[in-house]
Amino acid sequence: MEEQTCVVCGSIVDDLGLASCQYCGGPFHQPWKTGDDGPCGRIVSHGEALALAYICNKCYSETEE
Repeated sequence: MEEQTCVVCGSIVDDLGLASCQYCGGPFHQPWKTGDDGPCGRIVSHGEALALAYICNKCYSETEE
């Protein structure tokens, strides 16, 4: 798989810590185990779709303004 760069912090994201933002489509760090470095995004509940959404911190900040 091709290396991807996090849209939030700019460093390389490995396959095991990768999520794609539901808004911008960009890859970001989302650790899946306790003890991993902090995430560059969030997992939020999408009320209308009754689903979970993965959102990078840049897009999350824009939705909070």
